[in-house]
Amino acid sequence: MRQLLDLGKPEGNNLGNEDLPMPSTESDKPAIAFHYFTFGIGGGEKVTSLLIKCFVEHGYPVTLLTDIPLSENHQELPSSVDCVVLPSAGDARSQLIQDTIAQRNIKVVVYASWLSTKAIQDEAAIQAAGAKFVYFPQSCVAYFVDKPDGQSLLHTMRTCAQSADAVAALGQSDVLFWKTWCPNSFLVTNPVGDYLAQGTTIPHVRGTRTVVWCGRLDPREKRPDLAIEVFSAFHRVRPDYRLVIVGGGDDNVLAGLKDLAAQRGIADAVTFVGWVNDCTPYLVDSDIYIQTSPVEGFCLTLCEAMNVGVPSVCFELPNCEPTRDSGVMQVPWNDVEQFVNALVFLADCSDNTYSSISKQEYQRVRELCDKDIYGEWHHVLAAALAQASADGDKVDDTQTRLMESLAGGYTRLADETARATQRCHELANDVERQSNDLREKDSRIQELEGELAAERAKVARFDTSISFKIGRAVTAPPRFIRDHLARHR
Repeated sequence: MRQLLDLGKPEGNNLGNEDLPMPSTESDKPAIAFHYFTFGIGGGEKVTSLLIKCFVEHGYPVTLLTDIPLSENHQELPSSVDCVVLPSAGDARSQLIQDTIAQRNIKVVVYASWLSTKAIQDEAAIQAAGAKFVYFPQSCVAYFVDKPDGQSLLHTMRTCAQSADAVAALGQSDVLFWKTWCPNSFLVTNPVGDYLAQGTTIPHVRGTRTVVWCGRLDPREKRPDLAIEVFSAFHRVRPDYRLVIVGGGDDNVLAGLKDLAAQRGIADAVTFVGWVNDCTPYLVDSDIYIQTSPVEGFCLTLCEAMNVGVPSVCFELPNCEPTRDSGVMQVPWNDVEQFVNALVFLADCSDNTYSSISKQEYQRVRELCDKDIYGEWHHVLAAALAQASADGDKVDDTQTRLMESLAGGYTRLADETARATQRCHELANDVERQSNDLREKDSRIQELEGELAAERAKVARFDTSISFKIGRAVTAPPRFIRDHLARHR
């Protein structure tokens, strides 16, 4: 196994666990809050709920901040945890954040909503209220590659990282990336060990001829349509296999996926299970697990597949820690042909090769399960709390940087607006020129139509004139004789 980089201690700071202030009693443990924009059944919510549970078990008072009220089937939360729903309006939102921090004496806020457009504003409100801001962008560096909104999002996230008291990330490359703006950047592990049970029979034994896909039916982040495309090509080679899709989503998305399967002629070979609380039975009953996401921060469903030893295939996830030295087969993004080749390999390889891949995947995920999650996160929070609060102008400096960042954003927006306006003027001129051409052509067409109508009127008058009728009558006998002779030749 390749030696991993030691990213636990930020450069330039002697912040090993032994050097950090440790609460001596349960009453000394500071109140903390977690922010996640929604709270339903997704993987992000699962991780947040497990981290909250971990800190509650260690005696920390915890509050959950969300932008949307809890869904009916949300991830389980300890009974002591309150949820505060933040309004969308700017002033009211900032005020509620500050009031909540003051009333509950919250010392640290872990901000996991890295896609939030309100992150900069929320960070300013949190730090202005005197709490430490721990930014948790998960493992998202790869997100900025070939994404229409990547650069705009990166600007927001970089601003948050620059002003953050600490940053926690799930990948080694992400930690190195964020250290550019925040020296207090740490590698953490998602708490998969809290729910991935041991005792699975390893190595996994194939025989069901089933390929399984698990996740939200999200057409952008999870790409279940690619699972159908890949399986369609694989099914032409191995028609004895079937595909099981486990996961819920929008009814329109589900209908579209079923239509796609029908169009590819594999409707009878694809089963849609819907959302389930535990996908383990479907993983155990499969031969191959496939993941079709373009980007994953940690990929909990892949970890679940690895935990039962199901050989897996996914598109390349270079920043995803579970795939590192894992045995998971990775192919270039959107390369259906290579994906199918990997499936054929797993379907036809020897039992020894299949078992070896199964064991390697299981070993890797158990390494992640054995991580000291509380120790990692306690290190992050302690580092944030150890930041020099004696900097009396820290909040003002933070506000200044945020305002400068916003001003820069507005400047870029103004430039883009000016370019767009210029382009609109150019298009308007083109439209006007084309309209003038059309009007000239239309005028000429009207003239020609008038001339044609006049000629038709002349013909009509000629056909109805007395001289024309007399002429036709006089020439009728010769024409009759001519036609008769022509018919009898």
